[in-house]
Amino acid sequence: MSYICGIVNWKTNSADASDLASVTSELADVGGHEGRIWSDGPAALGFQETFAGNGLGNSPLPGDDVQSGLSITCDARLDNRGELCSALSVARSSISDAELILRAFQKWGTDCPNHLLGDFAFAIWNLREHRLFATRDAFGVKPFYYHASSERFVFASDLLAVLKADGVSRDIDMSFLAVSVFSFQAKQPAEGTVYTDVRRLAPGHSIIAESNRTKISPWWNPDSIPENRFEKTGDYIDQLRELLVQAVTCRLPIGGSVATHLSGGLDSSSVTVLAARAQRKRGQKLHALFWGPAVRTGGYLAEDERELVDEISRNEDVSCQFTPPTMMQLARWRIRSAGDRPASISCREVIVRRLAAEHGAHVILSGAGGNCAVSLDPRRHQLDYLFRREFWLVLRRETQKRVQYHGGRVWPIYLRRLRGEWIRGRWRQPDLSHAPMREQVLSCLQPEFAASLDLPAIEDEVPKDVRAAQLRLLTDGRMATQLEGWAAEGNADGFEYRFPLLDRRVVEFALGLPQEMHCQRGWYRFLFRSAMDGILPDQARWRIGFYEPGVNHDRKRLNSVFGPEALWPVFKPLMDTRRQWQCVNPTAVRQSQQSENENGQWLGPLLALRVEMLLDAELEAAVQVRLSEMASQGAGQ
Repeated sequence: MSYICGIVNWKTNSADASDLASVTSELADVGGHEGRIWSDGPAALGFQETFAGNGLGNSPLPGDDVQSGLSITCDARLDNRGELCSALSVARSSISDAELILRAFQKWGTDCPNHLLGDFAFAIWNLREHRLFATRDAFGVKPFYYHASSERFVFASDLLAVLKADGVSRDIDMSFLAVSVFSFQAKQPAEGTVYTDVRRLAPGHSIIAESNRTKISPWWNPDSIPENRFEKTGDYIDQLRELLVQAVTCRLPIGGSVATHLSGGLDSSSVTVLAARAQRKRGQKLHALFWGPAVRTGGYLAEDERELVDEISRNEDVSCQFTPPTMMQLARWRIRSAGDRPASISCREVIVRRLAAEHGAHVILSGAGGNCAVSLDPRRHQLDYLFRREFWLVLRRETQKRVQYHGGRVWPIYLRRLRGEWIRGRWRQPDLSHAPMREQVLSCLQPEFAASLDLPAIEDEVPKDVRAAQLRLLTDGRMATQLEGWAAEGNADGFEYRFPLLDRRVVEFALGLPQEMHCQRGWYRFLFRSAMDGILPDQARWRIGFYEPGVNHDRKRLNSVFGPEALWPVFKPLMDTRRQWQCVNPTAVRQSQQSENENGQWLGPLLALRVEMLLDAELEAAVQVRLSEMASQGAGQ
């Protein structure tokens, strides 16, 4: 993983390293090193390594091509190097990913991202035309933040680095704050940030910046993926297995150790076993990390995922370690400013990276993202689709098989479909499942602040079929935010997270599946389960549900003490001494402290405090001091 940054000064028409000093300083503070700056005319491009990723060529960055007048900085890992080298007529062993991208841009222009497979964010400056072209991979694995004005264009891999640039305001974008923090909409924007002057380039998009305009356009359109039909079900299974093997293998570093997440679920288990077998062929061993405690005296719990984790580890000769977090790690992860860098989805990742580093691993493979496409649970959406299209025989067969394997009765399933179609035919059917949570959270805000948010109505409709559900998940800004969180934390510790189930080939295969292929013989994710035949134990392939009692038991332990032993000791001194609050409603927070509802008790105060910290830097500093004091006193170990 690496950081990239750059600036184009339209007004002064000159730029050098000093124009990027505040940006590169911030990047150095969060893990960047060996920084380099290239400049010419109005543009300066920067590059800072956090980890020497793939070892392919490693030509100095930023790089330039004098003949074409093009200069590039990039954070990229390409999966189709062989194809690109053939198409560009270059020797595969003697060219870096950055040089390949530059050659691709010379050949295909702004269409070059369509020819690239992998995770990437890069910017190319055209000195002759005074134009900057930048783009980001299809799913947003690599971050790209920017500020655009009539005077300058600034970009970086890090949100706070862009915010440090000259001329970039820290004003809060209240509209984005309302939607992203408080609205509980099912889908959120992928372009904005909480700062008015800093934007995100949406995944699968490119931006062209010139002195008088910026133009953003998508280069990847998942809605345009055509349906792909094979003659036999076995052909789908074989194709998916081949794609999964490719997706895992191409993400393994050429040399050195690699670690994986392993939860016992279908996604992480598949990635782990495929990676372990590929590593074994290279004479190397895989290291797996589990989000929870080891099995204690008394043995496994009922339906314990750790039993599968242990079986897979034994079968594949994988060393697996367990990562239960401490109370203070959970507190620091939860209590952070809403304006801070995005964070990964679990406080356990701090321990995951520490244990991976002990084995010399700086690449972590994760099954995250699989549930957006190839491993999406399609049960509800597929039955709705079959009912709506009047595929009665298929609906009857699949419903009977589902009842046979999963229990229940046939007629209630039919009646739910009929009721849903009747409602959908007369009114829009918004998804109101988060409405009560939204009200609980808003009750912890100052009334004036809540009124200023101008929250939109919850208008998200339930997806009409499996493909619609996939498209909504893949284009939801929350997925991009989660991936940016993985990247931000990984960068700071010199790690790179890689996501085989977000390989574009795998995702496009899933998007192209006929609707009826998502559930077969009563089993959802049937193709994925079948593709893992001979790879995963049958107990893991055909497991019904995934309840994670091992992780959940530890989560309940943490949640049971998180309020009184971590959050309230932070809040109470502030309640006693602070008189002015812009966002937090102290009376409501005190009342919620006695609430028996876990989410109502802590989610509202947490979100309110995070926004208050965004609005007041002194409060943020005070909270961090309080957390440090609690940590030094050994609280919540």
